[in-house]
Amino acid sequence: MRQKHVVSGLILLLLGGVMLLQSQIPQWRALAEASVESALNAGTSAEAWQLAAYQAESLPSVYPFTLLSRTITDLSAVAAAYERLPSVANFSLTSQPFLYSDIEPYYQFSRTLRTTIASLQSRLGRLPRGIFTPEQQQELRLLEGQMKILSGWLKDAEEIYATLKEHRDRVLILFMNENEARAGGGFAGSLAYLDFAPGGVYLSFHDIYSEDRLLPESAKLPALDYFTPLDPLISLKDVPALSADFPTLAEQYQDFYKAMPRSFVPSTVLAVDTQAIRTLLGALPRAITLEPWEITVTPENADMVLQFLVESKIAGRYDVKSPIMQLGVQLMDPTLWRGFALGEENAAALLELLEQGHVRLWSERRVLQSLAERAGMTGQVTRSRNIDDFLQLSITNIGANKSDRFVDTAVHHRTKVLPTGLGKVYLTLRRTHTLAPGEIDHLLGTTRLSPNVASTLTDAVRYVLGDSQNRAIMHLSLPAGAVIDNYSNPSGSYNVLEDSPFSNAQTVEFPMHVSPGESLEVVLEYTVPLKRGSSAWRPYSFELLPTPARERSEFIKTITTTDDGQLTAETENMGRPLPLQEQIYRAVVEF
Repeated sequence: MRQKHVVSGLILLLLGGVMLLQSQIPQWRALAEASVESALNAGTSAEAWQLAAYQAESLPSVYPFTLLSRTITDLSAVAAAYERLPSVANFSLTSQPFLYSDIEPYYQFSRTLRTTIASLQSRLGRLPRGIFTPEQQQELRLLEGQMKILSGWLKDAEEIYATLKEHRDRVLILFMNENEARAGGGFAGSLAYLDFAPGGVYLSFHDIYSEDRLLPESAKLPALDYFTPLDPLISLKDVPALSADFPTLAEQYQDFYKAMPRSFVPSTVLAVDTQAIRTLLGALPRAITLEPWEITVTPENADMVLQFLVESKIAGRYDVKSPIMQLGVQLMDPTLWRGFALGEENAAALLELLEQGHVRLWSERRVLQSLAERAGMTGQVTRSRNIDDFLQLSITNIGANKSDRFVDTAVHHRTKVLPTGLGKVYLTLRRTHTLAPGEIDHLLGTTRLSPNVASTLTDAVRYVLGDSQNRAIMHLSLPAGAVIDNYSNPSGSYNVLEDSPFSNAQTVEFPMHVSPGESLEVVLEYTVPLKRGSSAWRPYSFELLPTPARERSEFIKTITTTDDGQLTAETENMGRPLPLQEQIYRAVVEF
């Protein structure tokens, strides 16, 4: 594990100093080597660490051997405290609640570990850097950074736990399905409550349709015209259609819960989607099988399996979402994570999840909101200042299916900068439905399913799973001063909406309907005013605002000018295919 790597690296670095200073005394060197070897092999065994500490007592009571012996002694104490912790088997969704009496020892252990890390950091700081080789000095800096990060994580966890417990808070966890696209990421079909109640923490799963019945009709919001075929009123399940800005969505959820009779209003809203679940599954040491239906859930098919089991109502019409609950129970089983190691690959996957908006967090509690800000999890969509041009694309699936799983989205945004202070924009938006014949059956492994399970994969279920036309409404937010010059779209005409989620902006709305195996392209040409510079030179800045949870996406930004002009500077991201994530492009044109 990462913590073990930090500890091992620390001991090795200390030993490196010892060897350089005291190599002329072979018996001291042998004692130090034996102590370090025992520590490196101790793992989390309190008995093995006790033996290493006993060996370290034989080291000379002179500097720098005292640093090594005290370090091993401290780590031995940490291992002993770890071994005294309650069994993680106590933490199971099937044994409600998570008692504070079981959680509290972990809280205290975290504080003990942070104290030990602070002591280790102090000792490292007293080591003379001159005794290390350049390579060892680099490893020392890395080690110091790792300990700082680990200590920060522990402190965050302690403060979050203490805050939520003190305020008896509820955390609303939304499970969004980006395969049915919404402006805010995806359709929210299921949710969970993490309640910090007297005595312990309760975790419960719910079908969002059931919770919707508790919301008074008078509290629901009127839907925009394009959304009324799905539902004329916006309720809990439809909130993600309102905005790409996650804080806006979270505050709307709070308003809805305030309107519910005898409702527990959440202080915190956490949204995760199927891509996040697929990433978790990819990090697991072993696979998960949903036993009632003998279906193995993998990173490649997790979303499709859950959609199939839910849409087929295989668990019964009154327990439709139980497959999601069963997967959640297994994912929360601590024994499933034995042998897990973060590693570079899993760390990179987690970072990508946050960058693409697959995990988002909002809280009225400052400690949690601060964590969201530092981790890039806020999901906030706001414009930067001093930007000449910008674009934000929102996608809403109105086909009542999960076909966005198979749709690629590519945007090419080209701007021709003119000396007159105008920018001529040529935008192409292409959507390609990539579903291949037999792909759904391949993902589900229908040939391996029992006849009773396979028989529920009807044509109606296949339609919902994505073997159908992807019908979407696109919303492009542009500068208020943009003037549309040309528009081409086989799916239909466009509307310019008066309301926009951004100031000094306008929203262009149009449909895009693409069937399996087809590709559709929309062309939009418009002119934007460029107020900075002069007829001799024009600086140009463009901001791409994020489209949440759109993994299968590509954006390319290019810039041109007249024959008598030339680009004298541009950012490196210009002309590169990148996801629909936050990007700022800059260039300077001289005439």
